Amino acid sequence: MTDPALISFEPDAGKIYSSIAEVEILLGGVGRLCFPDGTEQFAENDTYPEVVYSPRLTTQALAAFCEQNIDHYRAHSERYSVEINDGDAPEITRFWELE
Repeated sequence: MTDPALISFEPDAGKIYSSIAEVEILLGGVGRLCFPDGTEQFAENDTYPEVVYSPRLTTQALAAFCEQNIDHYRAHSERYSVEINDGDAPEITRFWELE
């Protein structure tokens, strides 16, 4: 299988998918991994697949997921604001696997 390609933080993407842009900001600029099948997932290349920040979904489904679950990302950002501001990417509880 081909390795996913990392998409860095893209401020202009927020014009189309504002919920994705907000989650990128809340996570401190964590990018999305793009897979050959057209799905994406918030994750860091260095810690993938152990540390991920979302389920693997199409862009539109990921945007809807972010919108529906924005409170989880806001709470994570608030709890780890010091670490995120220091450039760290603290692991998030995989709340989507608990539902």
